[in-house]
Amino acid sequence: NSSTFYFKSGKISNNNANTGGGIFVSTNTTLKMTGGSITGNTTVKSTGAGIQMLRSTGYLSGGTISGNNSGSQGGGVYLSGATAYLQGTYIANNVAKTNGGGVGTGQATATVNGVTQKFQCKLVLSGSTIANNKAQNGGGVILQSYTVFDMTGGVIRDNDATAAAGGAYVSTNATMNMTGGAVTGNHSVKNGGGLYHMNSKGNYTGGKIEG
Repeated sequence: NSSTFYFKSGKISNNNANTGGGIFVSTNTTLKMTGGSITGNTTVKSTGAGIQMLRSTGYLSGGTISGNNSGSQGGGVYLSGATAYLQGTYIANNVAKTNGGGVGTGQATATVNGVTQKFQCKLVLSGSTIANNKAQNGGGVILQSYTVFDMTGGVIRDNDATAAAGGAYVSTNATMNMTGGAVTGNHSVKNGGGLYHMNSKGNYTGGKIEG
């Protein structure tokens, strides 16, 4: 069975959960966000203060995800074996204690029909702005565990990391393909103000990476 959640207007704010402080999008569910705001939500020890997506699909084309705070990863959005298309939603001023102030990704493991399977993430940035987020690693975005990130447009700007990658952290076995958009004005205390790669792949044929 599958379902679709349409978020067109209104506010989801000041909520707290172990995972998915604002919204938890579960398996085989599609989220379509065209407006509204997700703000001021928290997770104390786990992921996805604004939105947590588990083996699901999201189309984020409008609205704002801001001011959320994760005690772990994904201050704004966290994908666990999920796919998300960031087409226009503004993701800003979120904080993660460890990884992915704006957006974080990670592999999901589940048993399906008696067989243990691993589900990887896909993230496509075509029109959204990811700005002024903070984390230890990947102030704007962290890409982990075989995630494929296609950046065709949009902006990752003015994000901060206290360790590595103010803009985007491309971690082990992940891939970043950049054909458009801009990574600009990001800051890291230690390594990779704009981008940081660790045992990962990068294909850069367009767009801008600048201070």
